[in-house]
Amino acid sequence: MLRTLALVSALAMSCLAQSTWIVDANGGGHFRDLPPAVAGAAPGDRLIVRAGTYTSPVIDKPLVIRAATAARAGGPRMVIRALPGGSHTTIQGLVIDAGLTLESCHGTVHFDGCSVTGPALVLTVNGLGYRFGATTIVGCAHVSFLGCGVTGQDPLTVGCYVASSSASFTGCTLTGSSSWGGGQYTVPGSCGLYAEDSLICVRGCTIIGGGDGLMYSCGFPIPIPGPPLFVATNCEVRISGVSPIRFVPGSTIRSVWMGVTQGRVLYDPRAAPDPYQITGNTTWVATTLAFVTVAQTSSSLDFTVQATQGDTSQLFVSLPAPPIDLGGLGLSWLDPATMTPLAARVHTNAGWTHSIPIQAPLPAGLPITAQAAVLHNGAVTLSEAATFVLR
Repeated sequence: MLRTLALVSALAMSCLAQSTWIVDANGGGHFRDLPPAVAGAAPGDRLIVRAGTYTSPVIDKPLVIRAATAARAGGPRMVIRALPGGSHTTIQGLVIDAGLTLESCHGTVHFDGCSVTGPALVLTVNGLGYRFGATTIVGCAHVSFLGCGVTGQDPLTVGCYVASSSASFTGCTLTGSSSWGGGQYTVPGSCGLYAEDSLICVRGCTIIGGGDGLMYSCGFPIPIPGPPLFVATNCEVRISGVSPIRFVPGSTIRSVWMGVTQGRVLYDPRAAPDPYQITGNTTWVATTLAFVTVAQTSSSLDFTVQATQGDTSQLFVSLPAPPIDLGGLGLSWLDPATMTPLAARVHTNAGWTHSIPIQAPLPAGLPITAQAAVLHNGAVTLSEAATFVLR
């Protein structure tokens, strides 16, 4: 009991210490630009960014950034790095014009309704230049994108490149660069999404590739096949829900839509047993798990989930550690010994809604992570860890 009271007291003091800062390029707020606002904010603070064009910041602390319509980070490349474990950063509505890099983030980072356009990240190793994505994610615990657009701007630029990370994409459009060149020769475009050594979760996304190139031999045109629109090497790919990935070639594509080497792909057979043109050696495993919605009432959080396959289903729900508003949540669904969320047993083989009681409405912008598990024939299949942001 004393431990619980001490934790509640510490969290309450932490919540009171959080501040909100206004960033206004026209001088009507606390800061005129994003870099000094980020530097001046404390971990967990909120930045409200008004319309205008700003310098892109380097973010190395957990923050909530909410951007108004027409708020733009114009350059240089925006960087988010070294966020500590247990922290959470949310960026909402920001237009990022010069590319985005996330590296070594042990906390979670969530993008909601953002647009990222930019050139490739170029790194030189042993004198050789390597090109990565307009958005590049390396060594991150979990990055989630909801309703975002990511576009590779210059030649040979992947839309989003993910390495040694966990990343989820819901309702996003990921676009690689178009074919380029002129005259008799053109170079193929690039992938919309390229991942290696990662966990990739995709739901209801559109992935666009740049399409084929062209060369001539003895006066005859010879197409150069473009790369797959989605490439995954040594990854686990989870395609959730009944809305499959929508692939859109940049031209008359002659290569496959999705190239997978090693790893495993979990997909929902309600979308179709194999709705994609696939190449590579991997294991395809049919699952039927789909998150539908999360809603907040004055007294509960209501998760509507479908689990149509399996003998036993459970829903796991967690908040950023430590919880932001423990008083609002109450302790009824937390293990009092460990202060960790309990797994809630739910019905199987049907759509169902699970309600978690709360004592007061939770703050808008609070990220909540949920994951469903199905036990079937002695094996457990997990859905993707979906992050929802309360509005």
